Amino acid sequence: PTRVPLQLELAAIYRDHLKDPAAAIEVLRELLEVEPGHRQALAAMADLCLDQRRWWDAEGFLARLTAAAA
Repeated sequence: PTRVPLQLELAAIYRDHLKDPAAAIEVLRELLEVEPGHRQALAAMADLCLDQRRWWDAEGFLARLTAAAA
């Protein structure tokens, strides 16, 4: 849990600065293994999947985000 902010920042760096969405997805997957309901990570994963046209994956992360918000 103390690594969560660092993982979120690292994912953003991979996505925004290094233009490496696959690496960003991997970092977020690791975060979600530890904190499966983390809203910010779920939203970031959904956005990355939408950017990559991975519609089914995005739908799954959005469903998880909805469940986490309830």
